Amino acid sequence: MTDTPSLSCPTEHSLCQLGQRLSVHLKTGDMITLSGDLGAGKTTLARAIIRDQMGDPDLAVPSPSFTLVQVYDRETAPPIWHVDLYRLESPDDLLELGIEDEVDESIIIMEWPDRADAALVHGALDLRLAIKPDGTRTVTAQGPKDWIDRIAPCFKDSRP
Repeated sequence: MTDTPSLSCPTEHSLCQLGQRLSVHLKTGDMITLSGDLGAGKTTLARAIIRDQMGDPDLAVPSPSFTLVQVYDRETAPPIWHVDLYRLESPDDLLELGIEDEVDESIIIMEWPDRADAALVHGALDLRLAIKPDGTRTVTAQGPKDWIDRIAPCFKDSRP
């Protein structure tokens, strides 16, 4: 672990802008885990990343809370797996989803990674979201040095 970049996002729009900036740095085999309480903005951030990756700001990106996985296939880029593990009862349930087969071939964005086997999420970039009473979200990045070095510029506040 290394420095932990952090950014305050006072609006949903600023959280989405962070997602767009992060999207530019993603490549095949990347896993981003999103941690935080209910309502902290995990799905909002995931949607922004996915929409930017897909090149469609209006793309319908449903929460995978009930389906557990939404896969976005692309012709010229790796598929994106949006995974929500909130409803999993055991890390063993994750085996049925086939995620371990996609780790090296896809981009995986995983909500509620604490419900996964630690070996699966080892080496991922963990974005921890916290929400304050005024609605401001704080996003803190934790992970291996190569991840932090790659995404650190995204955590510079770009507001005028």
